[in-house]
Amino acid sequence: MISKILIPLLIAVQLPAFAEEEEDDKKSNSILTRVPIGATSTNVTIPSYDKHQKRASLLTAEIVVVDSAAKLSAQGLLLHLFDKEEKINATAKINAANFLLEEERLLTNGNIHLQSADKAFEVKSDGGIFQLPTRQGLFLGPGYTLITDPPKKNTAMNFHPLLPLIASLQVLIAIPPPEITAEELSRFERMVAPRLVPASDVDEVQAATDAENLKVAKRLTNYLATIGKTELLTQIKAPVVVDPLNEDELKDNQTSIEFDGGAYFDGDNLEVVYLGNIVLKRTTFTMTCNKDLKVILEEAVEKKEKKDNKNEKKSTFVGLGELKQLTASGNLEVEAVDEKGKKIVMKGDRALYDKSKESLLVRGDNLFFRQGDTFARATHKDAYISAKFDGKRIKNAQLSKNGWKIQFTDPEKKKNQ
Repeated sequence: MISKILIPLLIAVQLPAFAEEEEDDKKSNSILTRVPIGATSTNVTIPSYDKHQKRASLLTAEIVVVDSAAKLSAQGLLLHLFDKEEKINATAKINAANFLLEEERLLTNGNIHLQSADKAFEVKSDGGIFQLPTRQGLFLGPGYTLITDPPKKNTAMNFHPLLPLIASLQVLIAIPPPEITAEELSRFERMVAPRLVPASDVDEVQAATDAENLKVAKRLTNYLATIGKTELLTQIKAPVVVDPLNEDELKDNQTSIEFDGGAYFDGDNLEVVYLGNIVLKRTTFTMTCNKDLKVILEEAVEKKEKKDNKNEKKSTFVGLGELKQLTASGNLEVEAVDEKGKKIVMKGDRALYDKSKESLLVRGDNLFFRQGDTFARATHKDAYISAKFDGKRIKNAQLSKNGWKIQFTDPEKKKNQ
């Protein structure tokens, strides 16, 4: 066994000081020439560092085999991910994987289960590709995500009358819509602008999106190009079928996401972009789309441990943060119910959900709204649907003031007759 030899050699691959002894392009090969091809080691630890020489990840494996001068194969892995402050924010359990030494890239085979340190964010998928120094990864579909909101603080209950839903859509339109300004609509368009495009369309993307979303688009496009998965930007597969993380009924503070195309994970920027056919569920609504869903997480708050009831001890663990915002695009459909239990359906091609406000804004082509037996279809490009949630139901739904055609028979059924 060569455990004691291989471990320091593998660690040396990660250390910048070694570059003074060997040329960069020869570094890995020169080290591994000392280790026989086919050699097996146990209980191996491999750290990775970012460009600032801060720890980005720590990979441990029960068994490692040297397949070549550039590749290792491993079994029984744990991948610990660190934030920019070098605190563990998530750990992934992996059955088997290959590790490319030169690229510091982990290619997982089969089931992978990642869980944040605070257990509030989980992803399960059928494999993944991780660029360890950059804290980026791609979970291969089909896959499943479960996000659990932190418990709400106990506060004195204040009872306020809820704004009732309008029984007739005609009445609903007659009432002034919520205070949605032109600036807010402009922000909506920037937030939900298409981000997932082939690299050849970068010029078009720059003209269509704001600076923030363009950065996301570039990070995603560059990462997928690096790992050879750019086809995920455009392909649409059959509806996703996955093995959920939790078979119990969804709790009020949970969000589940099923996806089939993949999920791009960026630990530095606390964002996850889901690709392909996507099904998102909360107790308040269900959303489906077939292009992309972007999840933005709040920055995690560090929890300090008390020591001797006097001094506070800083923890080495921190989570990924709670759900902050969702943006979705591509053949979008949202289903919910009002306070009387009537079904509400909203359709469009892009949406923005703000968790702190429990609000949803839907816009785009083929904009459609249904409440019970009343139907409305948008006739103007600037039309929108705005909804507010309370508990498990919609407490208020509003349409933009103008640009709607009202019907009291299902247009879809009439079309099929």
